[in-house]
Amino acid sequence: MKERLKNLPTLRVDPGIKIPFKYRGKRYHGMAGDSVATALYANGIRIFSRSLKYHRPRGLYSLNGECSNCLMQVDGIPNIRAETTPLKTDLSVRPQNVIGTPERDLMSFIDKFDRLMPAGFYYHYFHRPYRLWPFFQNRLRKAAGLGRIKPSFRIKGVFDEIYPNTDVCVIGAGPAGIQAALAAAEQGLRVIVLEARPWAGGFFDYRSSDYSPGLPLHQRARTEAEKLEENENIRFFPHTFMVGFYSHNLITAFQVGREQDYFNERYVEIRAESVVVATGCIERPLVFDHNERPGIMQVSCAHRLARTYGLLPGKRAVFSIGDNLGLESAIDLYDLGLQILCVADVRFDGQDPYLLEGLEKRDIPLLRGWIASKAHGSRTLKKVTVSTVDGMIGKDFQCDLLVASGGLTPAAGPLFLARAKMAYDFFTGFFLPEQLPPKVHTAGRLLGLSDSLSIEASGQVAGLCAAAD
Repeated sequence: MKERLKNLPTLRVDPGIKIPFKYRGKRYHGMAGDSVATALYANGIRIFSRSLKYHRPRGLYSLNGECSNCLMQVDGIPNIRAETTPLKTDLSVRPQNVIGTPERDLMSFIDKFDRLMPAGFYYHYFHRPYRLWPFFQNRLRKAAGLGRIKPSFRIKGVFDEIYPNTDVCVIGAGPAGIQAALAAAEQGLRVIVLEARPWAGGFFDYRSSDYSPGLPLHQRARTEAEKLEENENIRFFPHTFMVGFYSHNLITAFQVGREQDYFNERYVEIRAESVVVATGCIERPLVFDHNERPGIMQVSCAHRLARTYGLLPGKRAVFSIGDNLGLESAIDLYDLGLQILCVADVRFDGQDPYLLEGLEKRDIPLLRGWIASKAHGSRTLKKVTVSTVDGMIGKDFQCDLLVASGGLTPAAGPLFLARAKMAYDFFTGFFLPEQLPPKVHTAGRLLGLSDSLSIEASGQVAGLCAAAD
């Protein structure tokens, strides 16, 4: 198993507790606090699956379950998101859409004929003469779909459902969501908080930059998360994914149980008087040639691998980013031992001067107005080509890691479900809520905020508005 970074105050794994599991029938070990994906990564697994159509290799990318790269079969159940599934004793994990092994998939030859198989090619090629279509249809159906399950399969475990009522429901336990919940609870109201990760803190949880002089963001996150969990008026649901937002503030969610819980999974249906949406942002994929190769991942994925799970994401890295979070991550990962060959920043200006000074102190080359244009390597990343935004000049770097991000976009799914009206904001580049349903409020990075104090202040305001409802 790969050596982990030690003595980091941001770690969420316990090196003292080893957890055995099986991958493709072979026994491996992870640590308490690992997800299935991070345990595999720690054991040197880089190809998690193959793509549906061309059987191209897929690896760790988002670590938030936002991509299909890490859909795997776990204990016989297909399409489990390995990035967000906690590692438990004796789990049986297998890759999907693979004939042979993920590294040597017998169907990977299809990738060489991709030019002959554009979207919907089967409607053009196999309908003439039409009498042959039933023959091809049966074979195409067998090749379609991800994951297999036997009709006789029965899921083991305890499955529960609850139907609580509450005064305020907060979706998201990042810095804004925590402050919203605390502000509402201080008014004597009952508050329910839903958080997709197993802990509260959001994007503060793994960052080492200062919240205030002498107080790093991760320490602020832990302190406020403790207040959240200790408050008698707040009921905290960790590892809970919101799946529905209906009229009159009916919220439905799906919770994954922890080791100490009596259930494995449960359905949660909440009737709330008021709702605060504080779901933050997700990263947009950066689009370029072969941008899906294992070894290419988002900024938050690389940063969390190191800070949360103690795993350096690679040895030699190139960054292709477009915001200050990318610069901050590059500096922090360099200090943790990652060799960074260059940082390609699509912006010509607007970078935080403090971060630019940090890059200069560490002799990390910064290429302003450059971007990743092509990734090289058959199974995993071997080389990256970065070029100017006009494509006139290019440079190649031999590396095993490309940290790439196309910027941030609001995780506004709950607002779309609630039928909020959105409008484009030219200052932030986000679609922001223009008109919200009654008794629905928003806070945090969802509104285009980036300053730590502003994010928390927006949460406090939203919590008080919800209390006023």
